[in-house]
Amino acid sequence: MKRLCMSELLGPRTINQLRPVRRAGLVSLLQSVLHHATSSSVEVMDLTAALIRLSNTSIMRMMASNMPKSVLEEAQALVKSVTELVGAFNVEDYVALCRGWDLQGLGRRSADVHCRFEALLEDMMRHKQEAREARRMCGEGEGEQQRLARHPAGQDEGRHGGGGEAHQGEDQSLRHGRGHCRL
Repeated sequence: MKRLCMSELLGPRTINQLRPVRRAGLVSLLQSVLHHATSSSVEVMDLTAALIRLSNTSIMRMMASNMPKSVLEEAQALVKSVTELVGAFNVEDYVALCRGWDLQGLGRRSADVHCRFEALLEDMMRHKQEAREARRMCGEGEGEQQRLARHPAGQDEGRHGGGGEAHQGEDQSLRHGRGHCRL
């Protein structure tokens, strides 16, 4: 299964389909470097931040190419927050007296990032559902049976009435059952 997924993700067809996304990101980076170099300001450009922004933007555009800019910006902010949390020095791991106290607020920040991630996923699912309904209204979508035959994972959606509403409700009830995230 892993080989199949990797061959689909990194196959020549997928690489060629995503070439415009990579090219647009590279052109944007080069334009910003050129603009910064020709400007009269003396400040130094942070290439590390620019490259991180380029990779985040490219990955998000490849994953969710038709998402609004606000969703992409929130995803980038979320990636930055997760990276900061993962790289943070946690005193609780090294000093036994501090265990369970959350002196640095990492637990609180982690819960906040978790809630923001859930909200982002729900927003992305809502946009996907709206796009699917718009395609269905315009008649551009393929037949239900063709879609189910092509995507075996979609058979569950077909049984529940399509769109994954049943699964979304189950997910929300599980989230609210945990009690740590208010939506």
